[in-house]
Amino acid sequence: MGDSKIDISLLKAERRLKIIFFYIFILVPIVFMVSCKQEKADISEKGSYFDLKAVVEDDIAYNTKNACAELKQVMVNSIQERKFIANVDWYKELQAILESDINKPAWKGKFLVDTIMGDLSGQYTIQYSAISDKINIKLLKVSFVNGHLEKIYILKQIQSFIFASNQTIEYFPKKGFKVSGEQRAVMMKKFDLNVEVNYSCK
Repeated sequence: MGDSKIDISLLKAERRLKIIFFYIFILVPIVFMVSCKQEKADISEKGSYFDLKAVVEDDIAYNTKNACAELKQVMVNSIQERKFIANVDWYKELQAILESDINKPAWKGKFLVDTIMGDLSGQYTIQYSAISDKINIKLLKVSFVNGHLEKIYILKQIQSFIFASNQTIEYFPKKGFKVSGEQRAVMMKKFDLNVEVNYSCK
C-alpha cells in the first residue's frame, strides 16, 4: 500500500510538471504570437507616440550580443514552475512587447495622451489611452525617473478563435518583464496565467 501511494504521488507530480511545461513552451508562445497578429498594420513608420519599438529592439540587440540567459517563472492558477534557460531567442521572447508599439498608421490619433506627475521630484508618467474599441492595446504607460526610463505598462484585451484574455505587461528595459492575465483557451478551462522573466547577462 505504501509503495502504491508513493507511485500515485509521483505520477501526479509528473503530470503537473508536464502541464506547466506545456504552458511555458507551447501555450504561452502561442498566446503571444496570436496577440501579435491581431493588428497587421505596419509599425516601421516613425510615429508621434512613444517609440516602444526602439526600446525593445535595443534590448533584443544587447541580450543577443551578450548571450544573455533568462530565469523564467510561470504560474498557472496555483501551479508554479521556474526554469533557467541558457539559450534564448530574444526576438521571439520579446516579440509580444515589440508588437505592442502603438505607432501604427491606422492608430494615429486614436490615443489620448496625458502626463502624470509622480509623488517625488523627477517622477512622471506619460499615459496613452485608446479611444477606439477596435484597438487591443487599451493603455500604455511609460514611467520615468529623472529622465531615465524605468517601466512600461501595457494593458491588452485580446479576442481570437484560439483564446480570449485580459492581459497586462510590465516591462523593465534591461531587466525583464512580467505578464499576467485571465485566459480562456479552446478546449481548456478558464485559468490565471502569470509569467515573469528576468534577464541574466554575463
